Amino acid sequence: MEKIYKKAVERNTAFVPGKFFFVGNSEGAETMRLNYTMSDEKNIDRAIKILAEVIEDSI
Repeated sequence: MEKIYKKAVERNTAFVPGKFFFVGNSEGAETMRLNYTMSDEKNIDRAIKILAEVIEDSI
């Protein structure tokens, strides 16, 4: 997820890799935390599309 994070940031979209919310090294490695409380619907849609493209390109 950290590789995906770096690629997303290059496209001005960010999230927090989920591993930082788990104890241990392997739990949560392939999860993400999204914050949408301060964004409007247009920005959320844009960010989700970017994340989908970055994830798809990483598969």
